[in-house]
Parts: sequence; structure tokens; C-alpha cells
Amino acid sequence: MIFLCFSSKDVQEPLREVLHYVEKYELPVLYDPMRLSSEDDYNLKSFNAGIEKADYAILLLTSNSVSSTCIQEEIHQICTRYEKRNIVIFPILYNLDSGGLPLQWRFLTKMMYYEVNQESEFFDICNHIICHILMNELNKYPFREIQTFILQNQNIPLMNYPIRLLNAYSSVDDRNQKVKVSLLYALYTYIRSSYNIHVIPPFYYIGIHKLFDAARLRISVDEREIIILERLTLLMLNAVLFGHIK
Repeated sequence: MIFLCFSSKDVQEPLREVLHYVEKYELPVLYDPMRLSSEDDYNLKSFNAGIEKADYAILLLTSNSVSSTCIQEEIHQICTRYEKRNIVIFPILYNLDSGGLPLQWRFLTKMMYYEVNQESEFFDICNHIICHILMNELNKYPFREIQTFILQNQNIPLMNYPIRLLNAYSSVDDRNQKVKVSLLYALYTYIRSSYNIHVIPPFYYIGIHKLFDAARLRISVDEREIIILERLTLLMLNAVLFGHIK
């Protein structure tokens, strides 16, 4: 689960941008809907419980969050878990440079953090975060690369069609992204029609469908989205064929 830390004063921008890309893939995200309008009803006890369940925290840091008591308390709880290596933090500094962080937050700049402004593309930043999260999820499973999956399963009769699609995918020029998307979407539809896909988390496969829709509508798919697509495909295959690891 992803815990999203933000100030209610940042609802329109940049929060909407971050939510758009995270929810596009239906990654499980926890945030306070009430804070979309006000922090008056903030429930720290409730959110401490949410932070305790989270594997990741996206910190949307602005001049508003720096001055917010609520955000300071949340970050304190998140950092306590980080010190125990129980959570991964993604700090995003919006219209704020590292020098504008309070001294107690300066350690965040030693992590993988991002500085953005009104002209920056949240698209690239969020896709980078999603790639990282999917790789961590994939590390739970035996097959983390397409070629390894092909080599280890090519002699299994039930794997004949998936292996043929993956071989075709691997043979396509990297510049021909729409063909690559189509081949992995074909594999997704085969798995969906042949197995009970509902026993695995929806974020393992929803993104495959959405990336195919983008390609089908002639919206360009970039290199990082292809990486996301490959990791989603491997998550789906590992979980459906060999069992979902919670």
C-alpha cells in the first residue's frame, strides 16, 4: 500500500497530477478524502494506523506542507518506520528546493527525491516511482525477466501459447512500441480467459489494459511505460500460474 502525504492546500496542483498517475494503475493508495477540502477533521490516530500498513510513502512537499503541523506529525511517523527499514519513501519537492526543507527533513535529500515545478512533467516522475514499486513486487516471485521466463518454461506444454507470444514480443524492434504493447495485451487476454485472474491484485494487470487503450487510440507509449508493461505482465504470469505471494 502507498501512503500519500500532502497538504489540503495543494489539492488542485500538484496532488491531482500525482493521484492521476498512481490511480491509473490502480495501485493501492491511502489518503484522507476529507483533506481534499480541509484538514480540520484530521485524525492522527487513524492515519498512524494507515502509515503502519503502508509499504511506500509518497511525500508531496511544498511550502504549505512545511508549515503544516499535520504533515510534520505524519512525516515523523513515516521516518520512524523508515529508520526500521519498514517503508520506502519517495519525496517530491514541488516549487521547493532542498534548501527550503526544515533541518529535520534534510535527510530526505539523501534518498531518491524529485524537484518539480509548474513546468515539470509529473508523468515521468510518477512512472519512475511506479517502476520501482513494481520491481519490488516482482522480487517476491521466481521470474523477474521475460527471457528467464521463456527459458524456464518453454518445454511445458501448457505454456506453449504464452511462450510463443513472449518470443514474438522479444523479436520486435524496441522502436515498434505499439506492436510490443499489442503482443503483451494478447497474452493478457489469453491469461484472463484461461485462468481466474481475480485471485490476484488488480494492479498486477489493470495497467496492461490501460496501456493498450492508449496505444490503440494512437497515444504514444514511451520507453518507461514499456518497462511498466513488461513488469505487469511478469507479475500477472507469476501470480496466476504459480500462486500469488502476499
